[in-house]
Amino acid sequence: MTAHARQAISPAFVARLERALMIAARAVDHDAQALPIFERIDRELEAARLMVAAREMNSPVERARALLKGRIA
Repeated sequence: MTAHARQAISPAFVARLERALMIAARAVDHDAQALPIFERIDRELEAARLMVAAREMNSPVERARALLKGRIA
């Protein structure tokens, strides 16, 4: 994800990813070959949620730790 893309992450973007994940899950129900798309959207959604949550933290150290936990998990 580029620096510009990280700056554009908002709760509305997270909501769009959630809808996209649901659509991808339905596609997987019909054809398992769509699984890589589901996996990609799922990873992007998790990263976006982390970015939104980290921005709400007061301390830069807390933000960095939250992002690190998400990257390691």
